[in-house]
Amino acid sequence: IVTGTVDGGADDDGFALQGGSTTTVIGGSGNDIFTMVGTAISGNVTGGTGDDLALLTASVIGGSIDLGAGSDGMALAGPVTFPTSIDGGGDASTLDGFVDEIQYTLYTGLAGPIVNFEQVTVIDVLTVGSTVTFDAASYTTAESGSGFGLTVDPNSTAIFSNAGLAWNGDAFIDGTLFAGAGGAGLQTITG
Repeated sequence: IVTGTVDGGADDDGFALQGGSTTTVIGGSGNDIFTMVGTAISGNVTGGTGDDLALLTASVIGGSIDLGAGSDGMALAGPVTFPTSIDGGGDASTLDGFVDEIQYTLYTGLAGPIVNFEQVTVIDVLTVGSTVTFDAASYTTAESGSGFGLTVDPNSTAIFSNAGLAWNGDAFIDGTLFAGAGGAGLQTITG
């Protein structure tokens, strides 16, 4: 158990938190890799500048996740209790030269409060799919025609549960897309 802050400092860092708890995780500058399995973090997870990768499985984050500037990736698996926001960093456009991706792998549950990701992927592993429920009023991914946006693999499912959900970005649906809270409302995909 770590009782204070985990701070990677100003180089390329890699650390794994398995079980237990801590208050805050800071990657700092550099290309950082965070692995959190069965971990409770009461504060924030911050990537800083650099190309960061965060792997989150069966964990609880009390604050926010901000991966910072750079081309960052986040993979979610197993039950996760979400923070106030999961921010890929920068913006949701490829024009800044960075591409941020969030992947839901062997995952069933809410997408969480995601912002500033150019690519959102609901992934199969072999023939086992994921089921992700997008329940916010809107989501924005990379500009239309960029080849980025929402991708749902063949054995996976995306559920748009908000009756007025607007997806701003491309959508590549090889699996299943359920739209609407019981079929009510209008969901839109602009891309």
